Amino acid sequence: RNLRSWLRLSMAKDFKKKLQELLFPRQPNDNSHELAISPDDVVIGTGTVKELNSDNPLQFRLDKLKEITGIVARKRLEEHAVEAIWVAIQDLVQPTNPLELRVVALTFLKALIQGQYDHLQLLRDHFFHVVATHNIEEDFGYRLDILIELTRRGRNVTCFEEEIGPLLLNWMPVMSSHERLCDFLNLLVNIIHYNSTYLDDHVISGLVQYSCAICDRFEPVAAVLKACLSVFDSVLRYSCLPVNALRPLIVTLCLSVNREAVCHTSWQVMKSLYAFCTSYVVSTHYSL
Repeated sequence: RNLRSWLRLSMAKDFKKKLQELLFPRQPNDNSHELAISPDDVVIGTGTVKELNSDNPLQFRLDKLKEITGIVARKRLEEHAVEAIWVAIQDLVQPTNPLELRVVALTFLKALIQGQYDHLQLLRDHFFHVVATHNIEEDFGYRLDILIELTRRGRNVTCFEEEIGPLLLNWMPVMSSHERLCDFLNLLVNIIHYNSTYLDDHVISGLVQYSCAICDRFEPVAAVLKACLSVFDSVLRYSCLPVNALRPLIVTLCLSVNREAVCHTSWQVMKSLYAFCTSYVVSTHYSL
């Protein structure tokens, strides 16, 4: 954690330096060589960055941001352009701004992550921190979209391995009544599948118990039940079910197996649970 804090501080200090490098590039001398720019690169020059900063009229900035949103999602930007653009627009996501402003800025951030994914480096941790601390209920769907992009739909949690589990657990109460519930549960499935090593027992237990409560609440909604069953299956296959989550899971499966739409899936998850319990008993017996 000390290392992660140091990295965040170092990255913050580098923002100003990198922004200055972009806005005021050094003139090459006779012995220097400029970096080659491939046809796939898009040069975001000093003019564009200056048009995005807070010195300009708000509506002008929003129009410019909308104009380049599609570009940054499809084309690779030159070195340091991501940092420079974010420094220029980060004030737009502040909670004190109207919803319209925040939506434009968060939509742009999603596009920026999508298009520049392989070149984010330490910015991954910074953008995760933006998502985690932007506690505005109206923006929850946009935060979820950004997290989905940042993790490649749950497959990559590099730079925020320790924080991803607590964040997901903290989101569960809100997401349990959110219109994007199924999208969130599908994200959980992949994170448990590909990154279960980074999820502590209390996180897994909480995710399972919240999912059980969701099944009870949305019993008539087949899509939600299927998503919850996928979460259970992912836990049993790729993680370790904590003991305090066993009873709620058994009760939920006994109820869901009577639902025709998810009957077969419920039986499959129950079989996985039986195999898990059997292996647990055997391993415990031979360890004594």
